[in-house]
Amino acid sequence: MSATGSGDVRTGTVDTTAPFESEIELMKVEEQTVKLEMDLFVKERETLKVLKELEMTKRIADDLKLQLQKLTSESLSATKVHPIPNTEEGRPVNSNKHFEVFPRNTGGKQSPGKTLMGLEQAKANLSRTTSGLSGVRTTIESLKMKIEKEKSLRAKTDERLHLNRATAASLEQMLGRYIAELRLKSGPKTISTQSASEVWARIRQLNSEKENYVRTMENHKSDICNLTAEIEQTKSRIKTAEVRLILAKKMKEASKVAEAIALREIRSLREKSETDPSEVTLPVKDYATLTLRAREADEISKKIVGAATLEVERAKQSKLELVEGVEAEVSTGRKALEEALKREEAANEVKLEAEEALRRMRSELGQQRRSVHSSTKFKNSAGTQRRGGSQMLDVNGLSLATSGPLTVLGSTLSIGQILRKKLMAPEEHKVRMSAKGNGKPRVSLAQILAQKHELYSPPRIDDGSARKHFFARRRKFSFAGLALLLAKQKRRKRMHDLNS
Repeated sequence: MSATGSGDVRTGTVDTTAPFESEIELMKVEEQTVKLEMDLFVKERETLKVLKELEMTKRIADDLKLQLQKLTSESLSATKVHPIPNTEEGRPVNSNKHFEVFPRNTGGKQSPGKTLMGLEQAKANLSRTTSGLSGVRTTIESLKMKIEKEKSLRAKTDERLHLNRATAASLEQMLGRYIAELRLKSGPKTISTQSASEVWARIRQLNSEKENYVRTMENHKSDICNLTAEIEQTKSRIKTAEVRLILAKKMKEASKVAEAIALREIRSLREKSETDPSEVTLPVKDYATLTLRAREADEISKKIVGAATLEVERAKQSKLELVEGVEAEVSTGRKALEEALKREEAANEVKLEAEEALRRMRSELGQQRRSVHSSTKFKNSAGTQRRGGSQMLDVNGLSLATSGPLTVLGSTLSIGQILRKKLMAPEEHKVRMSAKGNGKPRVSLAQILAQKHELYSPPRIDDGSARKHFFARRRKFSFAGLALLLAKQKRRKRMHDLNS
């Protein structure tokens, strides 16, 4: 927070720059170091496997060398025991597990065909062993190449780890310095006890909780959609049941009308038979058919009425069941929605509290940085004002009675206080202002000294000529303040470039 002005007018500016870039970089570097350590661990495992394979190949090569030595020694012993003729000189003869030792004849001599066969077998076995040894050599060379590559990769990873650790240590030191400076320069009221890492961990936890609440809200929304679909289905079922009920009522009315018509016909026939018994000439068969038809109509109407009543009762029962189910589902959905809304509100409140704490910390850090950069400027400006006032009193002998009321800088406000004032109701603001007005008036040290000086020096009329020297000195100091302001802007640009 910095305040500048001339005369009685004072203006305040608020800097809301983000001071936690170095800490974000530190977190990123820590994550990179963890990843590099994991890669190094994997590479070490792979190198151990390659070394084990190398040991196995070395053992196999040693075994093959021993077998070759045995074969050569046995072949030499065989040549000594059974001398080779002149035609077959220079061919090595080996005898091992793979060869047969030349047997001695009863007469002390051996046929040349058998010796040739044994030599050919020894030659074939030697070619096999040499081919096996060449394969082993190629595998050993490939393994050596792999080991060299792994060593180079390991050296590179070690260098990266060393660099990352150095950067992390430097960033931690810078952070510790910033925190120590803040704790030294600002009081215990302005600095929060929580560290930056704890605040970031809290923010991450709140973000994860928010994601969980969003997921639960989506699940509840899907449940609500399912419930609405079921409600629509039940409404369609109720409509079909109502249509069936209307049809049953119509059928019932039709059956009643048919029954009434049949009864009227029967009554008319009976009346005719009673009034004119001589004129009625109905045969017995017609009378029987008429009575049967009347009975059948009565039975049919009764059956139709019973079926209609049963359908109506079933429709009513189904309607009641559907209505109860819909009410239960709606109540459960409302409860789930209320719980989800409560959780979301609680999460939002916690998040807002954390954001407010973070904003306060950022504003305090920004204020402390600005105060560190502009401490020299404030000291020079304060010194010039005090010197000018004292010089004017000493040289001109003027008292503060003619110079007007003193202007005192207002107290610096943080972002949290500004937001509280914006969120505060106007009635509360008026009450607080009235309480401040009713309190004791604050008197500065300059006013007390001026009152003491008034007792010893009488007031004089100021015609403006006595203040010329003071204004000249003030102009000089204003040029110095401009130079300090330019230096401050250059420092800010350098800090911004370093952070970016």
